[in-house]
Amino acid sequence: MSGTSVLMLEHVCFGYGDWPILTGVSFGVDAGRVVGLVGPNGAGKSTALRLASGLVRPRSGAVRFDDRDLQTVPRREIARAIALVPQEAALPAGFTGRETVAMGRTPHLGLFAGPKAVDRAAEQRALDLAAAAAIADRPIESLSGGERRRLLLARALAQQPQALLLDEPAAHLDLGHALAALDTAARLAHDDGLAVLAVLHDLNLASEFCDELVVLADGRVVAAGTPAEVLRAGLLRSVYGVDLPVVPHPASGRPMVLVRSRNGRPTTATDGLREEDRVAVGEADRGPDAQSTPEAAAVPAEATEPSSAAGDTGSEGSNGEQVVQEAAPTPARPTGSGRRGLVIVNTGHGKGKTTAALGVTMRAWGQGFRPIVLQFVKAKSGNWGEVRAARRMGIEVIPLGAGFTWTSKDLEKDKALARDGWDRCKAAILGGEYDLVVLDELTYCFHFGWLDLEEVLDTLRNRPAGQHVIVTGRDAPAELIDFADLVSEVREMKHPFKLGIKAEKGIEF
Repeated sequence: MSGTSVLMLEHVCFGYGDWPILTGVSFGVDAGRVVGLVGPNGAGKSTALRLASGLVRPRSGAVRFDDRDLQTVPRREIARAIALVPQEAALPAGFTGRETVAMGRTPHLGLFAGPKAVDRAAEQRALDLAAAAAIADRPIESLSGGERRRLLLARALAQQPQALLLDEPAAHLDLGHALAALDTAARLAHDDGLAVLAVLHDLNLASEFCDELVVLADGRVVAAGTPAEVLRAGLLRSVYGVDLPVVPHPASGRPMVLVRSRNGRPTTATDGLREEDRVAVGEADRGPDAQSTPEAAAVPAEATEPSSAAGDTGSEGSNGEQVVQEAAPTPARPTGSGRRGLVIVNTGHGKGKTTAALGVTMRAWGQGFRPIVLQFVKAKSGNWGEVRAARRMGIEVIPLGAGFTWTSKDLEKDKALARDGWDRCKAAILGGEYDLVVLDELTYCFHFGWLDLEEVLDTLRNRPAGQHVIVTGRDAPAELIDFADLVSEVREMKHPFKLGIKAEKGIEF
Protein backbone atom coordinates (compact mmCIF):
# COMPACT_ATOMS: atom_id res chain seq x y z
CA MET A 1 0.00 0.00 0.00
CA SER A 2 1.21 3.47 -0.76
CA GLY A 3 0.82 6.68 1.23
CA THR A 4 -1.07 6.99 4.52
CA SER A 5 -3.97 4.61 4.89
CA VAL A 6 -7.41 5.99 5.79
CA LEU A 7 -8.28 2.56 7.18
CA MET A 8 -5.79 0.00 8.44
CA LEU A 9 -6.18 -3.46 9.95
CA GLU A 10 -3.08 -4.36 11.98
CA HIS A 11 -2.58 -8.00 12.99
CA VAL A 12 -6.30 -8.37 13.63
CA CYS A 13 -7.70 -11.56 15.17
CA PHE A 14 -11.43 -12.18 15.55
CA GLY A 15 -13.83 -15.04 16.16
CA TYR A 16 -17.22 -16.08 17.45
CA GLY A 17 -17.02 -18.12 20.65
CA ASP A 18 -14.28 -20.71 20.22
CA TRP A 19 -14.46 -20.48 16.43
CA PRO A 20 -11.68 -18.26 14.94
CA ILE A 21 -12.63 -16.25 11.84
CA LEU A 22 -9.60 -14.02 11.22
CA THR A 23 -6.01 -14.58 12.34
CA GLY A 24 -3.30 -11.93 12.09
CA VAL A 25 -4.93 -10.01 9.23
CA SER A 26 -3.16 -6.82 8.13
CA PHE A 27 -3.89 -4.52 5.18
CA GLY A 28 -4.71 -0.88 4.53
CA VAL A 29 -6.89 1.26 2.28
CA ASP A 30 -5.46 4.56 1.04
CA ALA A 31 -7.39 7.64 -0.02
CA GLY A 32 -8.05 7.58 -3.75
CA ARG A 33 -7.69 3.79 -4.02
CA VAL A 34 -10.06 0.86 -4.52
CA VAL A 35 -9.02 -2.26 -2.62
CA GLY A 36 -10.82 -5.53 -3.33
CA LEU A 37 -11.20 -8.25 -0.70
CA VAL A 38 -11.42 -11.57 -2.51
CA GLY A 39 -11.31 -15.22 -1.50
CA PRO A 40 -13.50 -18.30 -1.13
CA ASN A 41 -16.69 -18.50 0.92
CA GLY A 42 -16.08 -18.46 4.65
CA ALA A 43 -12.66 -16.83 4.34
CA GLY A 44 -13.67 -13.90 6.59
CA LYS A 45 -14.15 -11.15 4.02
CA SER A 46 -17.46 -9.77 5.34
CA THR A 47 -16.15 -10.03 8.90
CA ALA A 48 -13.12 -7.95 7.93
CA LEU A 49 -15.50 -5.36 6.47
CA ARG A 50 -17.52 -5.24 9.71
CA LEU A 51 -14.33 -4.77 11.68
CA ALA A 52 -13.27 -1.93 9.37
CA SER A 53 -16.65 -0.23 9.93
CA GLY A 54 -16.40 -0.47 13.71
CA LEU A 55 -19.51 -2.67 14.06
CA VAL A 56 -17.45 -5.33 15.85
CA ARG A 57 -14.19 -5.13 17.74
CA PRO A 58 -11.12 -7.30 17.22
CA ARG A 59 -10.02 -9.75 19.90
CA SER A 60 -6.48 -8.62 19.35
CA GLY A 61 -4.69 -6.28 17.01
CA ALA A 62 -6.14 -2.93 16.00
CA VAL A 63 -8.31 -1.24 13.40
CA ARG A 64 -7.05 2.27 12.71
CA PHE A 65 -8.91 5.16 11.09
CA ASP A 66 -6.95 8.26 10.12
CA ASP A 67 -4.05 6.91 12.20
CA ARG A 68 -6.25 6.57 15.32
CA ASP A 69 -7.50 3.44 17.01
CA LEU A 70 -11.06 3.12 15.71
CA GLN A 71 -12.29 2.21 19.20
CA THR A 72 -11.32 5.69 20.43
CA VAL A 73 -13.12 7.55 17.62
CA PRO A 74 -16.58 8.94 18.59
CA ARG A 75 -19.48 7.06 17.01
CA ARG A 76 -20.88 10.23 15.43
CA GLU A 77 -17.58 10.86 13.66
CA ILE A 78 -17.47 7.25 12.44
CA ALA A 79 -21.05 7.59 11.15
CA ARG A 80 -20.00 10.62 9.12
CA ALA A 81 -16.68 9.26 7.87
CA ILE A 82 -17.27 5.54 7.20
CA ALA A 83 -20.20 4.28 5.12
CA LEU A 84 -21.05 0.59 4.89
CA VAL A 85 -23.21 -0.97 2.19
CA PRO A 86 -24.05 -4.40 3.65
CA GLN A 87 -24.70 -7.52 1.62
CA GLU A 88 -28.22 -7.75 2.97
CA ALA A 89 -30.19 -5.04 4.77
CA ALA A 90 -33.84 -4.73 5.74
CA LEU A 91 -35.09 -1.34 4.56
CA PRO A 92 -37.92 0.11 6.64
CA ALA A 93 -41.36 -0.12 5.07
CA GLY A 94 -43.53 2.95 4.60
CA PHE A 95 -40.77 5.13 3.16
CA THR A 96 -39.98 6.22 -0.37
CA GLY A 97 -36.61 5.78 -1.99
CA ARG A 98 -35.73 9.43 -1.46
CA GLU A 99 -36.66 9.29 2.23
CA THR A 100 -34.48 6.20 2.63
CA VAL A 101 -31.50 7.93 1.04
CA ALA A 102 -32.08 10.98 3.27
CA MET A 103 -31.33 8.77 6.28
CA GLY A 104 -27.70 8.89 5.18
CA ARG A 105 -27.61 12.57 6.14
CA THR A 106 -28.61 11.89 9.77
CA PRO A 107 -25.04 12.07 11.20
CA HIS A 108 -24.66 15.55 9.69
CA LEU A 109 -27.85 16.98 11.23
CA GLY A 110 -27.99 18.75 14.57
CA LEU A 111 -30.29 17.66 17.39
CA PHE A 112 -33.91 18.27 16.32
CA ALA A 113 -32.61 19.99 13.16
CA GLY A 114 -34.17 19.34 9.79
CA PRO A 115 -32.34 18.91 6.48
CA LYS A 116 -30.96 22.01 4.80
CA ALA A 117 -30.33 22.79 1.15
CA VAL A 118 -26.85 21.23 1.37
CA ASP A 119 -28.42 17.99 2.61
CA ARG A 120 -31.00 17.94 -0.18
CA ALA A 121 -28.22 18.51 -2.71
CA ALA A 122 -26.21 15.64 -1.23
CA GLU A 123 -29.26 13.34 -1.40
CA GLN A 124 -29.92 14.16 -5.05
CA ARG A 125 -26.28 13.73 -6.02
CA ALA A 126 -26.23 10.35 -4.29
CA LEU A 127 -29.38 9.25 -6.13
CA ASP A 128 -27.85 10.29 -9.43
CA LEU A 129 -24.52 8.57 -8.73
CA ALA A 130 -26.27 5.32 -7.77
CA ALA A 131 -28.57 5.43 -10.82
CA ALA A 132 -31.53 5.51 -8.42
CA ALA A 133 -33.15 8.86 -9.26
CA ALA A 134 -35.88 7.14 -11.29
CA ILE A 135 -37.05 5.15 -8.24
CA ALA A 136 -36.67 7.97 -5.71
CA ASP A 137 -40.40 8.54 -5.28
CA ARG A 138 -41.50 4.91 -5.26
CA PRO A 139 -42.35 3.12 -1.99
CA ILE A 140 -39.77 0.64 -0.73
CA GLU A 141 -42.29 -2.22 -0.90
CA SER A 142 -42.57 -1.85 -4.69
CA LEU A 143 -38.85 -2.20 -5.38
CA SER A 144 -36.93 -5.25 -6.54
CA GLY A 145 -33.84 -6.58 -4.77
CA GLY A 146 -31.56 -4.89 -7.27
CA GLU A 147 -33.36 -1.55 -6.92
CA ARG A 148 -33.04 -1.74 -3.14
CA ARG A 149 -29.31 -2.38 -3.52
CA ARG A 150 -29.00 0.83 -5.52
CA LEU A 151 -30.80 2.73 -2.74
CA LEU A 152 -28.41 1.28 -0.17
CA LEU A 153 -25.49 2.57 -2.21
CA ALA A 154 -27.16 5.98 -2.59
CA ARG A 155 -27.78 6.16 1.17
CA ALA A 156 -24.09 5.45 1.82
CA LEU A 157 -22.98 8.07 -0.71
CA ALA A 158 -25.31 10.62 0.88
CA GLN A 159 -23.15 10.37 4.01
CA GLN A 160 -20.29 11.89 1.97
CA PRO A 161 -17.83 9.58 3.75
CA GLN A 162 -14.06 9.38 3.65
CA ALA A 163 -14.22 5.58 3.40
CA LEU A 164 -16.80 3.50 1.53
CA LEU A 165 -17.16 -0.17 2.46
CA LEU A 166 -19.01 -2.36 -0.05
CA ASP A 167 -20.06 -5.94 0.71
CA GLU A 168 -20.71 -7.65 -2.62
CA PRO A 169 -21.75 -4.44 -4.46
CA ALA A 170 -22.69 -6.37 -7.62
CA ALA A 171 -25.04 -8.78 -5.83
CA HIS A 172 -28.67 -8.69 -7.08
CA LEU A 173 -27.73 -6.22 -9.82
CA ASP A 174 -27.97 -6.83 -13.54
CA LEU A 175 -24.76 -6.50 -15.51
CA GLY A 176 -25.33 -2.88 -16.51
CA HIS A 177 -26.08 -1.67 -13.00
CA ALA A 178 -23.28 -3.78 -11.48
CA LEU A 179 -20.76 -2.17 -13.81
CA ALA A 180 -22.22 1.26 -13.14
CA ALA A 181 -22.00 0.80 -9.35
CA LEU A 182 -18.37 -0.28 -9.46
CA ASP A 183 -17.51 2.43 -11.96
CA THR A 184 -19.05 5.02 -9.65
CA ALA A 185 -17.04 3.76 -6.68
CA ALA A 186 -13.81 3.79 -8.71
CA ARG A 187 -14.55 7.25 -10.09
CA LEU A 188 -15.21 8.68 -6.61
CA ALA A 189 -11.98 7.14 -5.39
CA HIS A 190 -9.81 8.43 -8.20
CA ASP A 191 -11.51 11.85 -8.63
CA ASP A 192 -12.61 12.71 -5.09
CA GLY A 193 -10.06 10.83 -2.98
CA LEU A 194 -12.54 8.35 -1.48
CA ALA A 195 -11.03 5.22 0.11
CA VAL A 196 -13.00 2.19 -1.11
CA LEU A 197 -12.88 -1.34 0.32
CA ALA A 198 -15.06 -3.84 -1.55
CA VAL A 199 -15.75 -7.52 -0.96
CA LEU A 200 -16.04 -9.17 -4.36
CA HIS A 201 -16.52 -12.75 -5.53
CA ASP A 202 -16.27 -12.02 -9.25
CA LEU A 203 -12.52 -11.98 -9.86
CA ASN A 204 -12.89 -10.38 -13.28
CA LEU A 205 -14.83 -7.44 -11.83
CA ALA A 206 -12.27 -7.21 -9.02
CA SER A 207 -9.41 -7.15 -11.52
CA GLU A 208 -11.03 -4.53 -13.72
CA PHE A 209 -12.11 -2.04 -11.05
CA CYS A 210 -9.69 -2.49 -8.13
CA ASP A 211 -6.28 -0.89 -7.76
CA GLU A 212 -5.18 -3.54 -5.29
CA LEU A 213 -6.43 -6.94 -4.17
CA VAL A 214 -6.18 -8.66 -0.79
CA VAL A 215 -6.80 -12.42 -0.89
CA LEU A 216 -8.19 -14.06 2.24
CA ALA A 217 -8.26 -17.83 2.76
CA ASP A 218 -8.95 -19.64 6.03
CA GLY A 219 -9.00 -16.31 7.84
CA ARG A 220 -5.52 -15.23 6.73
CA VAL A 221 -4.09 -12.94 4.06
CA VAL A 222 -2.45 -15.23 1.51
CA ALA A 223 -1.69 -12.65 -1.20
CA ALA A 224 -1.85 -8.88 -1.70
CA GLY A 225 -0.86 -6.51 -4.49
CA THR A 226 -2.07 -5.24 -7.83
CA PRO A 227 -4.43 -7.48 -9.85
CA ALA A 228 -1.53 -8.35 -12.18
CA GLU A 229 0.59 -9.43 -9.22
CA VAL A 230 -2.15 -11.41 -7.48
CA LEU A 231 -4.34 -13.05 -10.12
CA ARG A 232 -2.22 -15.99 -11.27
CA ALA A 233 -3.20 -19.50 -12.25
CA GLY A 234 -1.26 -20.89 -9.29
CA LEU A 235 -3.25 -18.80 -6.84
CA LEU A 236 -6.55 -20.00 -8.32
CA ARG A 237 -5.42 -23.58 -7.82
CA SER A 238 -4.22 -23.12 -4.23
CA VAL A 239 -7.05 -20.86 -2.99
CA TYR A 240 -10.09 -21.92 -5.03
CA GLY A 241 -9.09 -25.43 -6.07
CA VAL A 242 -9.68 -24.73 -9.76
CA ASP A 243 -7.31 -24.97 -12.70
CA LEU A 244 -8.23 -22.05 -14.97
CA PRO A 245 -6.13 -19.90 -17.27
CA VAL A 246 -5.53 -16.20 -16.58
CA VAL A 247 -4.99 -13.99 -19.64
CA PRO A 248 -4.77 -10.24 -20.27
CA HIS A 249 -8.07 -8.52 -21.04
CA PRO A 250 -8.01 -7.60 -24.75
CA ALA A 251 -8.97 -3.99 -24.03
CA SER A 252 -7.62 -3.08 -20.58
CA GLY A 253 -4.75 -5.56 -20.35
CA ARG A 254 -5.76 -6.48 -16.82
CA PRO A 255 -5.77 -10.16 -15.85
CA MET A 256 -8.94 -12.03 -16.75
CA VAL A 257 -9.93 -15.52 -15.58
CA LEU A 258 -11.27 -17.70 -18.39
CA VAL A 259 -14.04 -19.85 -16.93
CA ARG A 260 -14.89 -23.19 -18.45
CA SER A 261 -17.18 -26.05 -17.50
CA ARG A 262 -15.71 -28.99 -15.61
CA ASN A 263 -18.10 -31.32 -17.40
CA GLY A 264 -18.61 -32.09 -21.05
CA ARG A 265 -16.42 -31.19 -23.98
CA PRO A 266 -14.25 -28.06 -24.01
CA THR A 267 -15.99 -24.90 -25.16
CA THR A 268 -13.10 -22.42 -25.34
CA ALA A 269 -11.20 -23.74 -28.34
CA THR A 270 -13.59 -24.36 -31.23
CA ASP A 271 -17.10 -23.25 -30.31
CA GLY A 272 -18.38 -20.63 -32.72
CA LEU A 273 -16.05 -21.63 -35.55
CA ARG A 274 -17.32 -22.77 -38.92
CA GLU A 275 -17.25 -26.54 -39.32
CA GLU A 276 -14.50 -26.35 -41.94
CA ASP A 277 -12.37 -24.28 -39.55
CA ARG A 278 -12.65 -26.57 -36.58
CA VAL A 279 -9.55 -28.32 -35.29
CA ALA A 280 -10.14 -31.39 -33.17
CA VAL A 281 -8.39 -31.00 -29.85
CA GLY A 282 -7.83 -34.27 -28.06
CA GLU A 283 -10.79 -35.86 -29.87
CA ALA A 284 -9.15 -37.89 -32.65
CA ASP A 285 -6.24 -40.30 -32.98
CA ARG A 286 -3.49 -38.62 -34.99
CA GLY A 287 -2.46 -41.99 -36.44
CA PRO A 288 0.80 -43.97 -36.45
CA ASP A 289 2.56 -41.64 -38.89
CA ALA A 290 2.01 -38.47 -36.88
CA GLN A 291 5.72 -38.22 -36.00
CA SER A 292 6.95 -38.51 -39.59
CA THR A 293 6.79 -34.81 -40.43
CA PRO A 294 9.91 -32.63 -39.93
CA GLU A 295 8.14 -30.07 -37.76
CA ALA A 296 6.99 -32.77 -35.37
CA ALA A 297 10.60 -33.21 -34.31
CA ALA A 298 10.39 -29.90 -32.48
CA VAL A 299 7.61 -31.16 -30.19
CA PRO A 300 8.87 -32.08 -26.71
CA ALA A 301 8.90 -35.84 -26.19
CA GLU A 302 6.48 -35.57 -23.28
CA ALA A 303 3.88 -34.07 -25.59
CA THR A 304 3.81 -37.02 -27.98
CA GLU A 305 5.05 -40.23 -26.40
CA PRO A 306 2.69 -42.54 -24.50
CA SER A 307 3.48 -42.66 -20.79
CA SER A 308 1.92 -43.54 -17.49
CA ALA A 309 1.41 -39.86 -16.67
CA ALA A 310 -1.96 -38.17 -16.89
CA GLY A 311 -2.85 -37.72 -20.53
CA ASP A 312 -1.74 -41.25 -21.56
CA THR A 313 -3.98 -42.39 -24.39
CA GLY A 314 -3.01 -46.05 -24.51
CA SER A 315 -2.87 -49.17 -22.35
CA GLU A 316 -1.72 -52.74 -22.83
CA GLY A 317 -4.24 -55.46 -23.51
CA SER A 318 -3.99 -59.00 -22.16
CA ASN A 319 -1.79 -60.05 -25.08
CA GLY A 320 0.66 -57.17 -24.52
CA GLU A 321 -0.50 -55.24 -27.57
CA GLN A 322 -1.21 -51.52 -27.32
CA VAL A 323 -4.91 -50.73 -27.05
CA VAL A 324 -5.77 -47.21 -28.20
CA GLN A 325 -8.35 -45.49 -26.00
CA GLU A 326 -10.24 -42.29 -26.69
CA ALA A 327 -8.12 -39.35 -25.57
CA ALA A 328 -9.60 -37.09 -22.90
CA PRO A 329 -9.62 -33.39 -23.84
CA THR A 330 -6.76 -31.36 -22.32
CA PRO A 331 -5.89 -33.91 -19.61
CA ALA A 332 -4.39 -32.65 -16.37
CA ARG A 333 -0.63 -32.99 -16.31
CA PRO A 334 1.48 -32.16 -13.25
CA THR A 335 4.55 -29.97 -13.69
CA GLY A 336 7.74 -31.99 -13.88
CA SER A 337 7.12 -35.60 -14.84
CA GLY A 338 10.60 -36.91 -14.20
CA ARG A 339 11.78 -36.37 -17.79
CA ARG A 340 14.25 -33.74 -18.83
CA GLY A 341 12.76 -30.53 -20.15
CA LEU A 342 14.08 -29.17 -23.45
CA VAL A 343 15.38 -25.75 -24.41
CA ILE A 344 14.36 -25.07 -28.01
CA VAL A 345 15.66 -22.13 -30.05
CA ASN A 346 14.01 -20.93 -33.28
CA THR A 347 16.33 -18.41 -34.93
CA GLY A 348 17.33 -17.12 -38.36
CA HIS A 349 16.16 -14.28 -40.60
CA GLY A 350 13.29 -16.16 -42.24
CA LYS A 351 9.63 -15.82 -41.37
CA GLY A 352 7.75 -18.24 -39.14
CA LYS A 353 9.79 -18.51 -35.93
CA THR A 354 6.94 -17.38 -33.70
CA THR A 355 4.35 -19.35 -35.65
CA ALA A 356 6.39 -22.55 -35.20
CA ALA A 357 6.67 -21.92 -31.47
CA LEU A 358 2.93 -21.37 -31.18
CA GLY A 359 2.33 -24.58 -33.14
CA VAL A 360 4.30 -26.50 -30.50
CA THR A 361 2.37 -24.62 -27.82
CA MET A 362 -0.96 -25.71 -29.31
CA ARG A 363 0.14 -29.35 -29.44
CA ALA A 364 1.42 -29.24 -25.86
CA TRP A 365 -1.84 -27.63 -24.69
CA GLY A 366 -3.76 -30.44 -26.36
CA GLN A 367 -1.79 -32.92 -24.24
CA GLY A 368 -2.58 -31.17 -20.98
CA PHE A 369 0.52 -28.98 -20.63
CA ARG A 370 0.18 -25.62 -18.92
CA PRO A 371 1.80 -23.20 -21.40
CA ILE A 372 2.47 -19.48 -21.27
CA VAL A 373 3.68 -17.26 -24.11
CA LEU A 374 5.58 -14.08 -23.23
CA GLN A 375 6.22 -11.81 -26.18
CA PHE A 376 8.69 -9.00 -26.55
CA VAL A 377 6.38 -7.71 -29.25
CA LYS A 378 7.29 -5.52 -32.20
CA ALA A 379 3.69 -4.43 -32.82
CA LYS A 380 1.64 -2.25 -30.51
CA SER A 381 -1.53 -4.31 -30.54
CA GLY A 382 0.00 -7.72 -29.86
CA ASN A 383 -3.28 -8.98 -31.24
CA TRP A 384 -2.47 -10.78 -34.47
CA GLY A 385 -4.16 -13.98 -35.60
CA GLU A 386 -2.23 -16.67 -33.75
CA VAL A 387 -2.38 -14.66 -30.53
CA ARG A 388 -6.17 -14.36 -30.75
CA ALA A 389 -6.39 -18.10 -31.43
CA ALA A 390 -4.18 -18.92 -28.43
CA ARG A 391 -6.24 -16.72 -26.14
CA ARG A 392 -9.43 -18.30 -27.40
CA MET A 393 -8.01 -21.66 -26.39
CA GLY A 394 -7.26 -20.32 -22.92
CA ILE A 395 -3.49 -20.15 -23.39
CA GLU A 396 -1.88 -17.24 -21.55
CA VAL A 397 -0.27 -14.81 -24.00
CA ILE A 398 1.34 -11.77 -22.38
CA PRO A 399 2.80 -8.91 -24.48
CA LEU A 400 5.78 -7.42 -22.64
CA GLY A 401 6.77 -4.50 -24.86
CA ALA A 402 5.05 -1.34 -25.97
CA GLY A 403 5.52 -1.38 -29.70
CA PHE A 404 9.31 -1.07 -29.88
CA THR A 405 10.78 -1.87 -33.32
CA TRP A 406 14.09 -2.67 -34.92
CA THR A 407 14.55 1.03 -35.60
CA SER A 408 13.54 2.29 -32.16
CA LYS A 409 14.37 5.93 -31.42
CA ASP A 410 14.13 5.65 -27.61
CA LEU A 411 16.47 2.84 -26.68
CA GLU A 412 16.58 3.74 -22.98
CA LYS A 413 12.82 3.41 -22.70
CA ASP A 414 12.94 0.12 -24.59
CA LYS A 415 15.73 -1.13 -22.36
CA ALA A 416 13.57 -0.49 -19.30
CA LEU A 417 10.65 -2.29 -20.95
CA ALA A 418 12.89 -5.22 -21.80
CA ARG A 419 14.23 -5.42 -18.26
CA ASP A 420 10.74 -5.34 -16.78
CA GLY A 421 9.61 -7.92 -19.31
CA TRP A 422 12.46 -10.25 -18.44
CA ASP A 423 11.58 -10.03 -14.74
CA ARG A 424 8.11 -11.32 -15.60
CA CYS A 425 9.60 -14.07 -17.77
CA LYS A 426 11.95 -15.10 -14.98
CA ALA A 427 9.05 -15.31 -12.52
CA ALA A 428 7.06 -17.44 -14.98
CA ILE A 429 10.00 -19.83 -15.44
CA LEU A 430 11.00 -20.22 -11.81
CA GLY A 431 7.48 -20.08 -10.36
CA GLY A 432 6.79 -23.68 -11.34
CA GLU A 433 3.25 -23.04 -12.63
CA TYR A 434 3.99 -23.77 -16.28
CA ASP A 435 5.17 -26.84 -18.18
CA LEU A 436 6.02 -24.87 -21.33
CA VAL A 437 7.31 -21.28 -21.46
CA VAL A 438 7.68 -19.48 -24.81
CA LEU A 439 10.01 -16.45 -24.81
CA ASP A 440 9.12 -14.89 -28.13
CA GLU A 441 11.64 -12.46 -29.68
CA LEU A 442 13.84 -12.67 -26.59
CA THR A 443 16.98 -12.57 -28.75
CA TYR A 444 15.97 -9.07 -29.85
CA CYS A 445 16.94 -7.88 -26.36
CA PHE A 446 20.39 -9.46 -26.68
CA HIS A 447 20.83 -7.70 -30.03
CA PHE A 448 20.74 -4.29 -28.29
CA GLY A 449 22.49 -5.43 -25.10
CA TRP A 450 19.43 -4.84 -22.93
CA LEU A 451 19.63 -8.15 -21.06
CA ASP A 452 22.48 -10.07 -19.49
CA LEU A 453 22.82 -13.35 -21.40
CA GLU A 454 24.44 -15.14 -18.47
CA GLU A 455 21.50 -14.23 -16.21
CA VAL A 456 19.11 -15.71 -18.77
CA LEU A 457 21.16 -18.89 -19.10
CA ASP A 458 21.41 -19.20 -15.32
CA THR A 459 17.62 -18.93 -15.07
CA LEU A 460 17.22 -21.67 -17.67
CA ARG A 461 19.67 -23.87 -15.75
CA ASN A 462 17.64 -23.46 -12.55
CA ARG A 463 14.17 -23.92 -14.04
CA PRO A 464 11.88 -26.64 -12.62
CA ALA A 465 12.62 -30.19 -13.76
CA GLY A 466 10.61 -31.20 -16.80
CA GLN A 467 9.84 -27.64 -17.89
CA HIS A 468 10.29 -26.88 -21.61
CA VAL A 469 11.36 -23.44 -22.85
CA ILE A 470 11.19 -22.14 -26.42
CA VAL A 471 13.20 -19.04 -27.36
CA THR A 472 12.58 -17.29 -30.68
CA GLY A 473 14.23 -14.45 -32.55
CA ARG A 474 16.90 -13.73 -35.13
CA ASP A 475 20.63 -13.76 -34.37
CA ALA A 476 20.51 -16.05 -31.35
CA PRO A 477 23.87 -15.71 -29.52
CA ALA A 478 26.30 -18.61 -29.78
CA GLU A 479 26.17 -19.31 -26.04
CA LEU A 480 22.40 -19.81 -26.22
CA ILE A 481 22.74 -22.06 -29.26
CA ASP A 482 25.34 -24.17 -27.44
CA PHE A 483 23.12 -24.40 -24.37
CA ALA A 484 19.95 -25.38 -26.25
CA ASP A 485 18.83 -28.96 -26.93
CA LEU A 486 17.21 -28.19 -30.28
CA VAL A 487 18.03 -25.29 -32.60
CA SER A 488 16.20 -24.55 -35.85
CA GLU A 489 17.35 -21.86 -38.28
CA VAL A 490 14.65 -20.37 -40.48
CA ARG A 491 16.02 -19.13 -43.80
CA GLU A 492 14.27 -16.95 -46.35
CA MET A 493 14.54 -18.55 -49.77
CA LYS A 494 11.75 -16.64 -51.51
CA HIS A 495 9.49 -13.81 -50.36
CA PRO A 496 6.21 -12.73 -52.04
CA PHE A 497 6.69 -9.10 -51.00
CA LYS A 498 9.64 -8.87 -53.39
CA LEU A 499 7.28 -9.99 -56.14
CA GLY A 500 4.80 -7.24 -55.28
CA ILE A 501 2.39 -9.53 -53.44
CA LYS A 502 1.01 -7.93 -50.29
CA ALA A 503 0.20 -9.85 -47.13
CA GLU A 504 -3.38 -10.37 -46.01
CA LYS A 505 -4.74 -10.86 -42.53
CA GLY A 506 -4.28 -14.46 -41.48
CA ILE A 507 -1.46 -14.98 -44.00
CA GLU A 508 0.92 -12.35 -42.67
CA PHE A 509 4.56 -12.43 -43.70
